[in-house]
Amino acid sequence: MRTIRSFADLFGPNFVPYEKQEAWIRTPKTQSLFLAGFGAGKSFALAMRCILAVLEGPRSDGIIISVTYEMCLNVNLKALLTLEDAMRSHTGKGIIAHVNKSRMEVITKWGSKILLRSATRCQNLVGLNLGWAALDEVTTMPRQEEVYDLM
Repeated sequence: MRTIRSFADLFGPNFVPYEKQEAWIRTPKTQSLFLAGFGAGKSFALAMRCILAVLEGPRSDGIIISVTYEMCLNVNLKALLTLEDAMRSHTGKGIIAHVNKSRMEVITKWGSKILLRSATRCQNLVGLNLGWAALDEVTTMPRQEEVYDLM
């Protein structure tokens, strides 16, 4: 388990979260909500929190659930890859071994997975063995209560 003291040390000076983002990213609570307006960096903070979850439990699989698969690719995966590039540029190390877009999963260098899933088919979320879960744009999900209860 690794403790991150400074996000600037991990990602470089261009990727330091705002005070409220960092408070949410670092919360020890198992369930938390980051509520903010359009363009406030919620999805980016979510990606930082997911990377932190991987670093703290590198052998645990996790999942990011978004409204659509398109959002998974264009927002969530893009944010993860942007932060991965920043880590590699700043420290020479990253967490991602490869991305399998056809299976919608990110494989970490420890062999664990970050699954990218849509909330449109809740039955595909049943039975997963996960160490952590993150939901993006929950309020726009058509079956938000069901998705939340499954996680």
